[in-house]
Order: sequence, then C-alpha cells, then structure tokens
Amino acid sequence: MSHGILKFRILFGHFLFALVVNTHQPMLPVLQRNLDISIGQSSLIPATITMMVLVANLVVGVLIARLGQKTVFIAAVILGIGGALLVSAASGFLLIILAFAMIGLATGSAFTSLTTMYAGLPEEMQNFGLYHAFFGLGGMVAPLLLGTWIRLEWSYEWLFVFYAGLYVLLLILSLASRSMKNTKFSDFKLADVGQVFRTPVVLLGASALGLYAAVEIGSTTWSSNMSIDGYGIDPADASFILSGFWLMFTLIRLFADRAARKFGPIHVVSALTALAGAVVLAWVLGASPYIFILLGALYGPVFPIIQKYVNNHLPARQKGLFNGISYAATSLITTGILPVMGFIGDYRMSLAFVPTLVCIVMLMAVARALRKKAGV
Repeated sequence: MSHGILKFRILFGHFLFALVVNTHQPMLPVLQRNLDISIGQSSLIPATITMMVLVANLVVGVLIARLGQKTVFIAAVILGIGGALLVSAASGFLLIILAFAMIGLATGSAFTSLTTMYAGLPEEMQNFGLYHAFFGLGGMVAPLLLGTWIRLEWSYEWLFVFYAGLYVLLLILSLASRSMKNTKFSDFKLADVGQVFRTPVVLLGASALGLYAAVEIGSTTWSSNMSIDGYGIDPADASFILSGFWLMFTLIRLFADRAARKFGPIHVVSALTALAGAVVLAWVLGASPYIFILLGALYGPVFPIIQKYVNNHLPARQKGLFNGISYAATSLITTGILPVMGFIGDYRMSLAFVPTLVCIVMLMAVARALRKKAGV
C-alpha cells in the first residue's frame, strides 16, 4: 500500500511540474503583447528555462547523493512555489525572466529526484511508459487550461496563483509522506565520467536526444506564434491546437515499446522523423494549422525509444551517467536553438522552423550512425 501511495505522489508531482513549465509555451504571445516585447526578445524566456534545467541536471545528481532525494525534491517544490508567485506578481520583463528561471531550476531538480524515486520502486510497479505519459498529460492540460483562461478573459497571473496552491498541496503531501524516503547514494568518480564520455554509443545517443529535444521543444515553443502569425487564429485557439498536439503525443507514447519491438527501434525513429519533417514543411507552407496536432503522434515515441535503446547497450554502471549527460545535452542544444528560432521569427515566423528541419535531418543521420556503433 505504501508503495502505491508513493507511486501516486510521484506521478502527481511529475504531472504538476510538467503542467507549470509547459504553460510558458502558449503564453508567449500573451507576454509579447502585455510586455510589448518582440518574438526574439521573448525567446529569452524558454532559453532561460532550459538553461536552468541544464544547471539542475549538472548539479542535482551530486546533491541527491549528499543530501538525499526527498530533501532535493522538497527544495524543488518550494522553489516552484516562489517561481509561480513571482510570475503572478511580476510587472516587467526582467522579473518574468527571473520567475521562469526559478521554475526551470525547480523543474530540472524535481524531474531528476522524481525519476530516481520512481526507479527505486519495486520492479513490478515501474512503468516508465506511464511515467513519461504524465509529462505529456501536463503538456496537454497546460495549453488547454491557459486557452480556457484566455477565453474567460481571466488574467494569467491568477493562473499562476492557482499553480502555487497546487505546489503547496504537493509540499504538504511530500512532507507528510513516510513512504518517500530521503535515500542517499554513493557519489560518482571523475574517472567514471571520463570513461562514459569516451563511449561512442553515449556520445551518439546524447546527440540524438539533444537534436530530438531541439525539434520537439522548438516546435511546441513557437507553435502558438506560428498559428497566430501564419494562420491568423486567436491565442485561445492556438492554445487548444497545442493541447491537441500533447494529447496525441501522450497517447502514442503508450505504444512506443510495442512498435520498437516489432519494427526495430532505429527503423521506427527514422520513419517517424522523416514523416515529421514532411509534416513540418507542409505546416509552415500553409497547409493547415491543425496538422500540427499530427506532429504529436510523430514526435511522441522518439525520445523514449532512443533512451531505452541506448540504455540497453550500456553496462549498468554507465546508465545513470548517460542519462545525466543526455538530459544535459537536451538542455544545452535547446538553449542554443530557441533564441535563433525566435529572432528569425521576428522577420518571418515560417522561416523560424528552418532550424527544426535541419535538426530533423541531422537526427536521422545520427540515429543511423548510432545503430552501426551499437551493432544491432
């Protein structure tokens, strides 16, 4: 029973942090209007979030080893409360940047500690497809909630007060939990890090995941601007389209393992990315704003398939370090590409997705190289 309650709290925590951090994507057009900033300037918001997630990925593993996973998670929740309240109270662009920096750092810390807790559950209770689906669920609810908020002509500031209240609830549940143990782990050695970095499968796997993250996060971050500027729809409808993307993204992930076993992991990744490239091209050329929803089905399985594929080709002692390196790579590459897309979007929004198409082509090439190095 205690493990079941802990699993519920972990999944609720994963959903809540995903919900809050994914709200900034459909909110960008609203912030651009309210703060009188350009698309390029607003790109500093998602870039700051991913940079703070990168910082968390680099340091949280050490903090968990020394302070314990529950302590780190509690700190992340408190930081999330502060970030949400600051968004609700911020009156200028710099304070918004600071608020989302806090949310990014809290999110990276929470995801690392929650994943560690989830991996510590009895093996029969571990379902990482379900675990990752709760991230997609947060991504789906965030634009749906914001779109409804906009349609009702409510201020987004009160939405973040609501988020702060949910964080407080999570904090109370976590502090009161006896099943959530403050487990500590042995710290890693620098020699282990060097050995992992010299492994071609690790480098190619981290590169593939980083390129995928640039494609997914770049697409979702600027989709609302593309819907508004390219197709002339209002911010609420743009949010609902993004919610449809996340719905498809979440549902299809539940079948990712089955597809990879039947057709081969890299074959599935290659086929999905090729189709995604065609859909992105059609979308930015004006085919329909609603075909963006289809991208959710094409993007959804790629990350978990690559992650599982690489982990299955590594020794057990290297898996933890690879996952840390890969999450850092996703943050680093995304931090670089989001501002580039934003500043191109200042000129013409459809051209902002040229880097997305380039990353898709590179991802296909890296995936094939990964298959050759792994030998399967």
